[in-house]
Amino acid sequence: MTDFFHYLTVLSSGVRYTLELTFAAVGLGLVLAIPVTAARRSSSRAYRFLGTAFVELLRAIPPLPWLFLVFFALPTMGLTPLQPMTAGILVFGIISAAYLTEIYRAGFRAVPAGQAEAAAALGLGPFHTYARILVPQAVKTALPLALAYFIGALKDSAIVSVIGVQDISARAVAQNVANSNGLIVFLAAAAIYLCLSLPVALFGRWLSYRLGTQNAVRVGA
Repeated sequence: MTDFFHYLTVLSSGVRYTLELTFAAVGLGLVLAIPVTAARRSSSRAYRFLGTAFVELLRAIPPLPWLFLVFFALPTMGLTPLQPMTAGILVFGIISAAYLTEIYRAGFRAVPAGQAEAAAALGLGPFHTYARILVPQAVKTALPLALAYFIGALKDSAIVSVIGVQDISARAVAQNVANSNGLIVFLAAAAIYLCLSLPVALFGRWLSYRLGTQNAVRVGA
């Protein structure tokens, strides 16, 4: 038990890197997903094709090959090598955009079609229709899904340890190599990941319940 708490202390120094990478990557994905979602919802077949190709390509290939491509392969083409953390944020940010695009689309699909028709009948343009009518309603569906994705991104961020980011997983591997005490080390790492992800999961569940309750009350009214 003493060893377990010792490793918790040692591995906790990697929490900063895990959280920095996850928040930065998901934040980048939240922004990049906006134009991709617009492309996928566009009336233009070419834009829809490009948006769909982006999403399917990023989701079809595991994160590790993308990480190796950006960190190891691109410098061989004459590009400036990226720092491990920068490469991780860039790769996971772009991958996050693909998944968050689908979450945004799910949010818009949950909005009844009559809402846009009513906005058009009131003379609202596309910008005001989205800003005042569609987006506020879509957020109620998309936000809990985005929080669930955040948890997945938090766990997937462990992959960046292979390129030298000193996150929780990298420090756990180092401690295992140094002390040959893998069971306790990785149990400690699992406990830290659990402590990071569980509050987000509980908040997401509470938020889903609250939004569902509010919608039920509104419909009932």
